[in-house]
Amino acid sequence: MKNSFVKLKDVAKLEWGNTSITKSSYVEVGFPAFSAAGSDGYLNHAEFEEDGIVLSAIGARCGKCFKAYGKWTAIKNTITIIPNKDKVDLNYLFTQLNDDKSWKISGAAQPFITLATVRDRLIQLPPLAEQRRIAALLDTADRIIKLRESAINKLEQLAHGMFTDMFSDQTKYEFEEIKLGDCLRFINGRAYSQNELLDAGTPVIRIQNLNGGDRWYYSNLKLPEDKYCDYGDLLFAWSATFGPYIWNGNKSIYHYHIWKIEPFKNINKIFAFYLLQSITQKIRNASHGASMLHMTKGGMEAWKIKLPSLDYQMRFVKFINQLQPIEMAYKKSLQLSTENKLSLQHQSFAVN
Repeated sequence: MKNSFVKLKDVAKLEWGNTSITKSSYVEVGFPAFSAAGSDGYLNHAEFEEDGIVLSAIGARCGKCFKAYGKWTAIKNTITIIPNKDKVDLNYLFTQLNDDKSWKISGAAQPFITLATVRDRLIQLPPLAEQRRIAALLDTADRIIKLRESAINKLEQLAHGMFTDMFSDQTKYEFEEIKLGDCLRFINGRAYSQNELLDAGTPVIRIQNLNGGDRWYYSNLKLPEDKYCDYGDLLFAWSATFGPYIWNGNKSIYHYHIWKIEPFKNINKIFAFYLLQSITQKIRNASHGASMLHMTKGGMEAWKIKLPSLDYQMRFVKFINQLQPIEMAYKKSLQLSTENKLSLQHQSFAVN
């Protein structure tokens, strides 16, 4: 059966969030307030008393949606969407809207979605019973994905816990006190002008690519060999999203906000990764929640550590190597589950 398409404004009430509400308006207990980041506080009043969707319309999370139930309020940088329950199922609508790639997003430095764009957004509208069936299938797919993600997170927590258990009590062993620069070489990435970033060539890794972002730039520049990284190399993002990564892609160039780290003979690379994660957490704790963290290369090189012997490091690495096949199996399952969900979405929302 051919599905009909309608404009969102024909099946939902749409308006901007309340721009007059600030953080000072929040109370300890009350009704949820939604910002562009989701539900982040409470108010002593509610502006909506029916289930709806809050769309992040400005900033880094532009295109992200949140479900809002009962009594609630949406604040600045959001657009509220209250569906007509007689025409469209809330969960079905959410599955169509909660995809930033499906929105027409304007602006480069500050992405945004206009209210007019939201009003004219076309959605497929099968009968309500079919909407609910599709929403239930996609909800099941989401739950499977979350279970896989939870399992991977627990394995990572287990690894961090083992690292802490083995190396937090440094008085039990004769660990050598050195500087990070005595066991790790920090290599600066390269800054690029806009005309050096192309549509084809060698990939240029930016911080957002380390975090799963799929918008890539490329370069045809011939650079010194140490300005390239390859599969398995240790990288460190020193600005914004702060911390170490193991690169799992092909040969690439890394951006100025990233260091490549080469371990010396006195430190194992896997041990170095978890050591840098531990240091990152200490820096985060000392920053008291600052959103934009950064560290200088000189500061990292001068950071003092207690370095265990290679033999003792390898006891930890052996434990990690035992976890890796389990983690890889979960990651493969997560990838398959994600692909299955995308296929289901395509089948459900493809033009018939």
